[in-house]
Amino acid sequence: MSPETMSKIFDPFFTTKEYGRGLGLSTIMGILRAHHGTIKVYSEVGKGTTFKLFFPTTTDIHEKQQEVEDTTPWKGKGLILLADDEPVVLQVTAKMLEKLGLDVITAKDGREALQLFEKYQKELSAVILDITMPHLDGIDTARIIRSKLPDLPIFLSSGFSKHSVNKNDVDFFIQGFLSKPYNINTIIKSLKKYF
Repeated sequence: MSPETMSKIFDPFFTTKEYGRGLGLSTIMGILRAHHGTIKVYSEVGKGTTFKLFFPTTTDIHEKQQEVEDTTPWKGKGLILLADDEPVVLQVTAKMLEKLGLDVITAKDGREALQLFEKYQKELSAVILDITMPHLDGIDTARIIRSKLPDLPIFLSSGFSKHSVNKNDVDFFIQGFLSKPYNINTIIKSLKKYF
């Protein structure tokens, strides 16, 4: 990469491709910062690029794993609409919600989420929407859902921190924000007051 390109690679929406959203590296940077890590990049035009990811060391790995697996006995009941364009996030989050006793319908983008919303809106208990999705982002999807069902709990999620989300874009009330990567305990804390 040229020095000019390299100076922009972590900027949200920067891309060198004709089509693309340019969110990959900025999302990775957000996740690394959430874990108090960093990334170093070395690149030479015509030779290649090396990325090195650094995470803080810890001596209590076993305790941390136990903490993630140790869930409270809370169980929910109802139907959740979950939308995320990352297949792994969609699958893992759906399994966590099902483990908590909830039924889940999933969508891979905002358009599909709205189609499912139209079909199941009378049965829905809550909606969880990733902010950055193709075709229709989570904020616009949430705004449409909120206009039709003002009392339906809506949660937004993102690999960026809550503080990096433009508050002017979210001009309506949401019940919570799930900062990726989140675990089952985070989901319980967010959802249990609405079920």
